Amino acid sequence: MNEFKIIEKYFAPLTKQATTESLGLKDDCAVITSQNQIIINVDSIIEGEHFFPQDPPSSIAHKLLNVNLSDIASMGATPKYWTLAITLPRNSFINELWLQEFTNTLAKIQQQYNFYLISGDTTFSNHSLMLSANIFGEIPKNITPLKKSTAQIGDIICVSGSIGDGYWGLQMRQSEVNNQALNIHISPEDKKYLINRYLYPQARINLGKLLLNKASACTDISDGLWADIEKLCKYSTVHGVINVEDIPLSQAVHNITIEDKTIKSITGGDDYELAFCISEENFAELKNIDILITKIGYIKEIDNTNHHISLFHNGNLLHTSKKGYNY
Repeated sequence: MNEFKIIEKYFAPLTKQATTESLGLKDDCAVITSQNQIIINVDSIIEGEHFFPQDPPSSIAHKLLNVNLSDIASMGATPKYWTLAITLPRNSFINELWLQEFTNTLAKIQQQYNFYLISGDTTFSNHSLMLSANIFGEIPKNITPLKKSTAQIGDIICVSGSIGDGYWGLQMRQSEVNNQALNIHISPEDKKYLINRYLYPQARINLGKLLLNKASACTDISDGLWADIEKLCKYSTVHGVINVEDIPLSQAVHNITIEDKTIKSITGGDDYELAFCISEENFAELKNIDILITKIGYIKEIDNTNHHISLFHNGNLLHTSKKGYNY
């Protein structure tokens, strides 16, 4: 199929709920009109770097949107529209069945969060599959978006969900794809759970919106809890103190018995949970939500060393040369 047939058959249907903005994908640009603040994010995922070619197209679609939606969630925004740039490799695993499952998954996620495709670009190359999503979110004009640079001294540090699942799921998925043994004893149920957490990350859109006017600062955890909270503290010119034994781990990760499990869990990345700073008073208002929220530390004044974060495990200060994922 050529570019225009692919667009007409697979991507144009994703714009049907936003025909005013998308102009039916018949023009060179989309048109957006809004009375609110527009929150804009772009992220790309590349075959061999962020996913395996053997991964299901549903997982690739899910990951493409949710890693972007996680950034939108960290600002407290409501997703409204998105654009897609996709580079399809010639003579590869991509066929019409792949495209159908891929776009069906995109449609389901659009419906879940009530946002829609409005523009894009489809190209071909002799190299890897590359996808880039640009998501536009909204926040009312009278509300300040959540930021990384506004943490307040005296706040507690909290995190949603469980940490480390994405990292361990990646290790297990990698061993499957490469047909290599992983020197970890784990049950089939735990392995399936962790791989699924890696293949299908879940953005915390509803929590992000709930934290508006409650949290003082927020970040999503994509590069690793240690690295991402350290960046937040650095940008806020404060010092974060974290008790590692308070960091929530899933039962599947708890069941892993290797010695450096904790360090790898908090530095591995791919969690896409939210870490945020909030007063004790506002934290009390989060009691009845249906998402696990855990206190893991607090914010204090920065000391003379200009260190922005300290992690303690059983009373001992932790040190590591690698605090998170980097290229």
